[in-house]
Formats: sequence, C-alpha cells, structure tokens
Amino acid sequence: MKLFRQLFALGLIAALAACTQRIAVKDEHGQLQKQGHAANGLREGPWTHFHPNGAKQSEGNYSRDVQDGQWRWWYDNGLPEMFGSFHEGLRTGPWRLWHRNGQLRAEGSFGKGLEQGEWLFYTAEGTLERRGWYLNGQPCGPWENLDARGQVMSSGLRWQGAKCGPWISAPATREAYPLPKDLQLVEESNRRSGMTRAGGKEGPWVSSHAGGAVRVLCTFEADQPQGWVSVHSRDGALMALGEVQRGAPLGAWWIAGQTVELETPRPRAPWDGDWSTAFDGRLDWNVLERWIAEASSALQPQPVKAPEPSAVPAVVATAEPQPTIPARLQPLTEFEQRALPKLVELYGTGAGAFPLAQDSYASLPVGRDISIAKPELVAKPGDLLNRSLPVREFFRAPEGRVNLDQYRNQRHVLLVVMRGFGGQVCIYCTSQLLALAREREKLAAAQAEVFVVFPGSRSGMDAFLESYDRSRGSREAPPFGMLYDADLELTKQLGIQDKLAVPSCFLIDKQGLIRWAHIGKDHVDRPSVNQILTEIHRL
Repeated sequence: MKLFRQLFALGLIAALAACTQRIAVKDEHGQLQKQGHAANGLREGPWTHFHPNGAKQSEGNYSRDVQDGQWRWWYDNGLPEMFGSFHEGLRTGPWRLWHRNGQLRAEGSFGKGLEQGEWLFYTAEGTLERRGWYLNGQPCGPWENLDARGQVMSSGLRWQGAKCGPWISAPATREAYPLPKDLQLVEESNRRSGMTRAGGKEGPWVSSHAGGAVRVLCTFEADQPQGWVSVHSRDGALMALGEVQRGAPLGAWWIAGQTVELETPRPRAPWDGDWSTAFDGRLDWNVLERWIAEASSALQPQPVKAPEPSAVPAVVATAEPQPTIPARLQPLTEFEQRALPKLVELYGTGAGAFPLAQDSYASLPVGRDISIAKPELVAKPGDLLNRSLPVREFFRAPEGRVNLDQYRNQRHVLLVVMRGFGGQVCIYCTSQLLALAREREKLAAAQAEVFVVFPGSRSGMDAFLESYDRSRGSREAPPFGMLYDADLELTKQLGIQDKLAVPSCFLIDKQGLIRWAHIGKDHVDRPSVNQILTEIHRL
C-alpha cells in the first residue's frame, strides 16, 4: 500500500510537470514585461514583472493563479516601493511603503485585503505626518495629524472615515462633530475607550497597556467582540492581527510573525476579574485571549466618563478626502484574462453564458465569493422607486464636485454603483465599465447622463481605473463621470451596503425621481446595456 501511494504521488508530480509551461511576455520592442510559470493555464510559483526601462518592478509567488506569500515592488529607479504578504490573493499582515526618494511612506497592516489596525504615514522628508486606526479599509478610531516638528496639530475620532465627537486642534481649539446615531463616547481612564449603544460596546474599542500605550484594538457588535482585533506591544509594534466571532479567534490570524488558519473557533477565554499589567514581550494564544477577555469585560461604573467638551460649537460633518494607502493593482489572473471579453459581451448585449462558472474557477481560494453577506438587510428595488436620490452631490475624479440636480428638466441620469475595492479589483466591475464604454454612443443618443459611483477610498478607485486602462490597452479615461462615495453615505442611505456596496443601477428621470432600479442578487448580477436602454426608452 505504501509503495502504491509513492507511485501515485510520483505519477501526479509527473502529470503536473507535463502541463507546466514557462511564460515570458515581451512588448512590441522586445522588452521583457513579465515571466513565470503556469500550470493548467493558472499562474504557479515565482513571477517577475519589469518596468519599460528593464528594471525589475515586482517579484513574488503565485499559487493557483493568485498572489500568495511575500511580494516586493521597486520603482523604475531601483529603490523599493513596497513590501508585504498575500494570503490567497489578498494583502495580509504588516506592509511597508516607500516614497520614490527612498524615505518610508507608510506602514501598517492588512487583513483580508483591507487596512486594519494602526497605520503611520510619513512625509518625503521622513517625518511622521499622521497616524490612525483603520477598520475594514475605513479610518475608524483615534487619529492624529502632526506638523514637521512632530507636534500634534489635531486629534480625535473617526467613524467609517468621518470625524466624530470632540476634535482638538492646536493651539487649544476644540470642535465637536456629530456622533453616529444612538452612540455615546465612553472612556475608562488609562484602561479603554470607545463607543456604546444602549449601554453595550459598539464599533472599535481601544484598551491600553499600563502607561497608556495601545494594547488591543477590538471591534464590537452589540457588546460582543465581533470582527477584527489587532494586538500591539508597548512600543507600538504589531504582534497579532485576526478576526473573532463572538469573542473567539477564528479564520486567518497573523500572530508572532506566522499566519495560522483557524478552521473552528478557539474556546472563548473567561475574564478572571483582574486587569493584567505585567507583560514580558512574548505573545501566545493564552495572553492574546486573556487580553480580548479583558477588553470585552463589562464596563465599570467608575471611572467611566463621557469626554464631551463644554461650550464647543457643533461642526456640520462634510465629506472630505480621507487618508488612504495606495492600492496596488493585483493583475487579472490568466483565467480572468480569457474570460474578460466574454463578460464584456454579457454585460453589453446580454448574450452569451457566464464564463467563470467553468473549470472550477469558483473553487479557487481567492476571496472571490460572489454572494451577498447579509441579503436580508439589502433594500429591494421596489422600495426605492419614485423617490429622490438621498445623496446628490459627490466628489468627482480627477478633481472637483458634481451635483446631480443640475440635470433636472434636461436629461435622464443613469447611476451605476460599483462594488468597491475589497482588497482586489473586481473583474465584474471592470467588465461592466468596459461594456458601458463600448455602448456610450447608444446611451448618449438616449439622452442619458451616465455616472459611475465607486464606494470607498480614492486609492481604491485609482486601482479600479488602472484595471480599466490595462484591460483596454490604453490610458484613455472612461467616457463617464467617475464619482466616489468616500464615506459610503449614498450606499448606506440606499440600503445597498455589503462590506462596501452591492452592485446596483438606478435610472433617474428628468424630475429627479428614481424610476427604475436594479440591485444585484449577488456580485455578478448586473443588467446589460441593452436592458438599461430598454428601461430608458420606457421613460
């Protein structure tokens, strides 16, 4: 039996080797662009990409067509651009980025492709410019902005990107921003701080080491630890990052420099009533779970206080560009490159079969689950008909703003809401934008002004537009207004939130009312341009 297994393994290795091929792609001038290996049409093993001048651009490993393990990038002058790791196609663990002159630009951590925990940003001269906390790619938690001398110029809290609560600016200026609905700020001196809803912890909470340094940033839902947790040493270094489910670690964890996959939740540790102070610098699961238990313990009646500054005028929150980390585009896989023209045809004319249901593509472990996380919370199209759009003013790329009210009594408006950057560019969003661009003349003839809304950070939109450019083979901008819903205000008010957004289309008539809506049943479900044109003609 043992001999049979050995022979079978040898036969399998030989079969895989037989279908493995080396790939080297050159441009029209013979300059090498990329090289590596593929097995059964999927990228496998080390790959290297090159700048047009021949300098190395990036280098790292692929596993079953997606980036996995450590990757490095360089500028075309040979200096490092960024360094970090991927887990099944998504950025994970600590990352560092550099300015073109070699100075450190930013450092922090990713979880499932999105910024999590504390990030620090530096100027091209090497001084710390700002620092703050992220949750699922959005600034959420304490933030500080510093001047060139390292002095704090302003500090306060952010919630899903927007400033909230009291902000203190130098010299001794205070402003109060609106808090999220039904939330209160709470602080236990030298222990922990965060927000509560109906007396229970909600959103990100920070607990501290003795001396005040941040120890644990933990996300709560209805007073239960739920979501992301980052653990830090007294000097601010990241020691662990991962997810908890009702207080129990689960899924992919980065701890003590290693990635561990927890397929079942670890037993939730009880709190023994003491707040630990001693720490020898070595983190293991016992210490980590004890700290999570302390962070999630019941709030103490004293010395809890709400740090509400007195006699401070309220400031109306306005959408503003958020601090973001550059989103490096992860290239389409070999399989996606073959499927792209078929998807463009599907989203253009509605003809053809869904091409990514073939070859077990859905089984590739790259976070490409197309399902909606909580479909019961997503609005139904009929709920939104004959209503005005709740948000009508947006930031517009490359710069500026646009108010959709200016098209009233003049043109119909087609608003196409993309999924957003969830750690990698979505091939369905790219294909949909390519299909819309291909049929732009038909849309213009139908007197429809088309806008594409990208939820989330500007850096995510930049990566999305880079994917569009590469897919077209040119740097031509999309022939539509590109808007971004940085604080997800439109997404939330329409009821189409799903981490970022459920891909949707809204047709707004000349009176400013939503007359037709298509809200995806999953991330693939998008109307074809032909279907959209039919709805426009009905108006």
